[in-house]
Amino acid sequence: MNNTVLVCLSPSPSNIEVIQSAYQSLHKNDKLIAIYVSNQGQKLKESEQQQLDKNMELANA
Repeated sequence: MNNTVLVCLSPSPSNIEVIQSAYQSLHKNDKLIAIYVSNQGQKLKESEQQQLDKNMELANA
């Protein structure tokens, strides 16, 4: 049976652990979907944006 695992992305450094845990839960032919929901009224600090970019890169690996 093929499953889909959904992981929510954030600019938090601890989000790396969430992404890694999601990947570890996958079995052959399962897929991972990673999403980030931005808040139009809240702009990320440069350091937060950099961390979010790293988290997105890891999720797309």
